[in-house]
Amino acid sequence: MSISLLFSIFLCRVFRYTISNSRFSLLQTCSHSDYCQLCVKVYSKRSIAFVSSTDGLLCAYDFSFVEKLSRSTTIRLHQSGINDLDCTEIESTNQLRLATVGDDGSVHTVQFDPENWLWKQEFSQNCIHQSPATGKIKLIFTCEMKIS
Repeated sequence: MSISLLFSIFLCRVFRYTISNSRFSLLQTCSHSDYCQLCVKVYSKRSIAFVSSTDGLLCAYDFSFVEKLSRSTTIRLHQSGINDLDCTEIESTNQLRLATVGDDGSVHTVQFDPENWLWKQEFSQNCIHQSPATGKIKLIFTCEMKIS
């Protein structure tokens, strides 16, 4: 048995695939927005799917219990579509850091706490681009050290 996530238009569908009879079974359907979903990033270590949409929302779906309706939480980051996102784990806090770019030309980073399902805005820069930011974003962090 395997689990498949399918994101289309404004719906997320969760299917179970059974190898013995080569069949897909629909387990659940959910949505966080009435707008088109643009980008999906799955953090498989915690069974979380992050989904962006054309209305500037970023949603986290919990797929750790696929037999039940998925828990979700949403944050509005952009005035319009989120074109790309990236996710990395902050090992010292066991939280996740997500970066997004959007049609509005802005860049945002947020922390997501997967234990309490809470968002924390970290960085926001509006109009960093004169045109929509459509390229790929990749989280890269540097460490600053002071030597005395």
